Amino acid sequence: MAAAALRLAVLAVAIGALVASSSAAVCPHANHTAPFAADFTMLQHQLRGTAAATIGRRFTIHHGYAVVINKFVVAGDDFTIRHAVTIGNRGPDSLACPVIGNNVELGANVVIIGDITIGNNVTIGAGSVVLDSIPDNALVVGEKARVKVIK
Repeated sequence: MAAAALRLAVLAVAIGALVASSSAAVCPHANHTAPFAADFTMLQHQLRGTAAATIGRRFTIHHGYAVVINKFVVAGDDFTIRHAVTIGNRGPDSLACPVIGNNVELGANVVIIGDITIGNNVTIGAGSVVLDSIPDNALVVGEKARVKVIK
């Protein structure tokens, strides 16, 4: 039990270092009895590209594989994400990235791109594509609407 607790403490330190966060966590349902090397491999897959991102306290990743967070993203405290989340810039012509407030929760497969702001106390539902700023205290669902030609 002591060895498992030590592995978890080291893993938490590694996560904190990677995301410049004072505290972070992986899903509480993860298998924490695996050797540290396996835990660190899982961590590397979860946090691809996030080493320079600025993320506040209590950053949590639930079921987090295929997570991409651009190094210029800024996120506040109590930020929770799930698998297949992408947060970044719109393309090579614009390096501007989202600024995310406190107490924000992202469902699986959420995409947030561009020079936008996500307010405080926001929940973004699974599969949502966010291209515009979101005010405080909002619930956001659905993919970005597109104009279609009707024949």
